Amino acid sequence: MEVMDYYCQRCGRIIGEAERVCPACGVSQDRFKADEEQKACKKCRQEIPVNSNYCYHCGADQAQYYYQSEPLKKETPQVEKEEQPDQDNIFKQIFEGDYDDLNASYQRILKAEEEQRAELKKLKGKVTRANENEKPGLIPSTKLYLKDWFNINKRMGRADFWWSFVGMIGLTFVFSLVLSVVVTGLRSVEPNFANFFLNFMVRVFIGFILIANMSALIRRFRDAEIPVIAIVMVFIPVVGEIAAYILATKKQVVTNDDYTFIDPVREAKKRRKARKK
Repeated sequence: MEVMDYYCQRCGRIIGEAERVCPACGVSQDRFKADEEQKACKKCRQEIPVNSNYCYHCGADQAQYYYQSEPLKKETPQVEKEEQPDQDNIFKQIFEGDYDDLNASYQRILKAEEEQRAELKKLKGKVTRANENEKPGLIPSTKLYLKDWFNINKRMGRADFWWSFVGMIGLTFVFSLVLSVVVTGLRSVEPNFANFFLNFMVRVFIGFILIANMSALIRRFRDAEIPVIAIVMVFIPVVGEIAAYILATKKQVVTNDDYTFIDPVREAKKRRKARKK
């Protein structure tokens, strides 16, 4: 009995008729699944699994276009006027199958994005209080500031903002005191390394403070519904910084729920991790 050769649906290499897994790429062949959804090969028009990159009958790449022309009909003497080919039908024959596949994929992507937006909107909830902390204070507000130091996807209440501002002044003082003690000890052992360590730690801390302050101001602006573009004022020395902090004293304004005290992206990640556990 003659054994027929088939083509791998994934890589297009020749495989045996009875081989269920391609020895070259290791992909399981869907032609052995009775309930697998089918589509027509673009070249030979035989039924193949819908996820096939190559036809397992003829080996045709399904990403290519194949134009199948019909045999020309002989002109008969009775025809006086030459008929023009219907270009719309020709293009429809060439592209109809690909258009349907692309349109279906596009619709699936749109649906997935809409579902994701709806899920994030549901996770965001609504603004029901003036601050994220029920009782803003030096410790809880500073903790919130440190937790959201790189987050601009939510609001920050006025009390939380100013309490955290005071808290960071205190932390800066403590950091400076500890750093000076450590550097003094290092200088007695390794002066060169002590200077390097001092410069490095100061630059890291200043960078952290700049990013955290800008993020906190943006969240405060979102809570007061001030255009976020106003954050560029902090780049104007002294005057711009003072103006930005004056704007941060504005009361909370709630005309929409575009931003709340919950970061929907972070909340969605937490829920996914909880489901995996």
